[in-house]
Amino acid sequence: MRPGIRQKLFLAFAATAGLVVAALLVWHHWSFHYGFLAYVNEAELTKLDALRDDLEASYAESRSWEFVDGRERWLAHVFIRAGSNPDAPHVAWKRSESDPPHDPPWRRRDHGFGVSERLSLRNAAGRLLAGAPKAQEHSTRRDIRYDGQVVGYLELAPIETLSDRPEVQFATQQRDALYVAAVAILVVAAGAAALFARSLAAPIAELARGTHALAMGRYDTRIRLDQRDELGRLAEHFNGLAQTLERNREARKQWVADISHELRTPIAILRAELEALEDGVRTLDADAIRSLSVEVARLASLVDDLYELARSDAGALTYDKQVVDLGSPLEETIAAFRDRYDAAGLSLELHRARRAPVLADADRLRQLFANLLENSLRYTDAGGMVRVTQSLDGGRARVTVEDSAPGVPDDALPRLFDRLYRVDPSRSRETGAAGLGLAICAGIVKAHYGTIAARHSPLGGVAIDLELPLHENA
Repeated sequence: MRPGIRQKLFLAFAATAGLVVAALLVWHHWSFHYGFLAYVNEAELTKLDALRDDLEASYAESRSWEFVDGRERWLAHVFIRAGSNPDAPHVAWKRSESDPPHDPPWRRRDHGFGVSERLSLRNAAGRLLAGAPKAQEHSTRRDIRYDGQVVGYLELAPIETLSDRPEVQFATQQRDALYVAAVAILVVAAGAAALFARSLAAPIAELARGTHALAMGRYDTRIRLDQRDELGRLAEHFNGLAQTLERNREARKQWVADISHELRTPIAILRAELEALEDGVRTLDADAIRSLSVEVARLASLVDDLYELARSDAGALTYDKQVVDLGSPLEETIAAFRDRYDAAGLSLELHRARRAPVLADADRLRQLFANLLENSLRYTDAGGMVRVTQSLDGGRARVTVEDSAPGVPDDALPRLFDRLYRVDPSRSRETGAAGLGLAICAGIVKAHYGTIAARHSPLGGVAIDLELPLHENA
C-alpha cells in the first residue's frame, strides 16, 4: 500500500528533524572536543607561567641550574601523574638530608601537569635539564630570565587527546547529556510532525472527497473549513465552483424544459390544424394556410434564435469589425421600425450626441438594436412611448432604450438577459416571443467588449443601458 500524503508529510518532517539533530550532534561533538581541548591547554599555559615564575625565583637564588641537575625527584614533584597512566598515584616531594633547609620556590606548590612527556626544561644553550628529551611539534615555549637575560626555557606540547580521568568523565557526561537531549528533541519533533501532518492532510483529504463527489455529479457538495490560510481560500473557491455547477445544471434542465415547451406549442397547433384539414373539419383556404404559415414562422424564428445562441456560446459567430459611427446603424434600425411603432400606437424618439466611432460589426449592431426595439414594441402598452438616447461617457459610447409602462418587478431586472426567461409567460407566448432576444443582445455586446444592464425606466417601463468602448480605447 502506497503511503498517503499524511504519511509522506510526517516522514518528511521527521526526516528533516533527524537530519538537523544529527548535524547538530556532529557539530557539537567537533566543537566541544576541540573547544574543550583548547580550554584544557589554555589552563595548562597558566600553570606553565606559574612554574616559569617559580623556576626564575629558584634560579635567582642559586644563580645556576645546579639545583635541577640530577634531581629526578623534580619530575615527580612537577608531574603529579607521570606517563600516560591517569591512575598513577601522586608522587610527593620527600626531603633528604642533603636538601637545603628550605625548599626552593619551584617545589613549594603543586603545578599538576598531566603527562611528563609533554614538558621539558632546557638551559639557554638548549641542553635538556629535565623532562621530555625531544621537543614536540606545536610546543609552547616560555623563556626563563635572570637579570634581563634568557637563562633557559620551558617547552610544553599541547594535549591532543583527553586522558585525565576528570576531563574524560566531564566530556562523557556532556556527550551523554547531549544524546539524551537529541532523543528528546526527536521525540518532540516526531510528535509535532504528526500533529502538523494531520492538520495539513485533513483539509486536503476533505477537498479530495469533495472533488470526487463533484465528479460523481453531486453538485450540492460543500466543504466547511474554519481556516484563514490558502486551504481555506481553496475551500471557498471549491464551494463557489460547486455552486456554479449546480446552478448551471439547474439552468440546463430549465433550458431543455423551456425549449421543449416552446417547440411543443407551435407543433401542437400545427398538428391540430393538419388533423382538422385531414378530417374535413376545416377547409384548406387562405386563412388555414396563413395560420399554418404563422406557426411555421414561429418555429423557424425559435430555431434561428437557438442556433444563434449556440454559435455564440461556441465562439463561432463571425464578426467583421470596422470603425463605424454607432449612430449610423442605430438610425437605420429606428427608421426600419417606425411604421410598426406607428401601427402599434407607440411614439419612438431618438436623441443623438456627436459622432461616436466604435470598432464593431455594423450588421451585428443592427441586430442588437433590432432586438431591443422589438422587445420594447412587444411589451409596451399602446399609447406609450419608447425613447432611444445615444451619448458619450468618457471613453465609452452609451445607448439607452427606455419604454413606458408596464414595468417589471425588481427581482426580474437581473434575469431579463437569461435565456428563455419571461416575466409574463402567457403574454409572451401571445406575442410569439421565446425570451431569447435579450440573451442574444448580451452575447453581441460581450463580443464587442461592452456592457449591458437593465433598470427601471423613468417613463414607467424598463430601461436598457449598453456601453461600447470608443475606437481610441477599443
